[in-house]
Amino acid sequence: MNLKLFRDNTLGTVVRLLPRPTYKGRPIKEMHNEWLVVQEVRDATFLFQNRNTRHAAELGADNIQEFRSPNLLILRGQLILQDGQQTDFQPTAQGLADTEGLDALIERSQWGQARSVYDALKPHEGEMVKLRFPDKGGSKFGSEEVLLDKCTPHYITLRRPELVIELPEWARGDSGPRSFPKIPQKIASLPLQHIAIAEYVEHNRPLVMFDHSFWEQDS
Repeated sequence: MNLKLFRDNTLGTVVRLLPRPTYKGRPIKEMHNEWLVVQEVRDATFLFQNRNTRHAAELGADNIQEFRSPNLLILRGQLILQDGQQTDFQPTAQGLADTEGLDALIERSQWGQARSVYDALKPHEGEMVKLRFPDKGGSKFGSEEVLLDKCTPHYITLRRPELVIELPEWARGDSGPRSFPKIPQKIASLPLQHIAIAEYVEHNRPLVMFDHSFWEQDS
């Protein structure tokens, strides 16, 4: 972060924080995500106070990834509101999201703004998620649904169960096969920094987005 730019443009003003602070595991409403930059309490450490709840937080410059004019502050972790106007700051774990990964999360997904990829996916461990692969080089890879087998602070493991496609009665000959050859099970592990997420609203489950090459490399 450009510390001089931040000092010159934000002291005494109101900023918004991304990811949005959480309370009891849920992001606060955007209308309450207004923080007064009160003062620099120590060298490169700043005091913030929420205009609505009066929660206070001290954040060092190393906790701030970027300041974007006019009033957006992108943090290197998650600010958590607690009872009694106290706050806790949990820095992003190394390898969880680099600059590119965090930008992808914020710009692609309104649902993902308030949480890290890990925090968003962990509650869905053992459930089905929707995969979407961005088009690349003129190729379209579509999407599919798989099981989120495991979610750690550094990687996820996805599993597509073995598929057997039964033929309908009208498509079977007298001695023809009853089904197509099985589509084998597929398991792939992916680092979280290469993943972006959104909400798959139609089925109320996560939409997980990453380059198709990561899905193919474990085939």
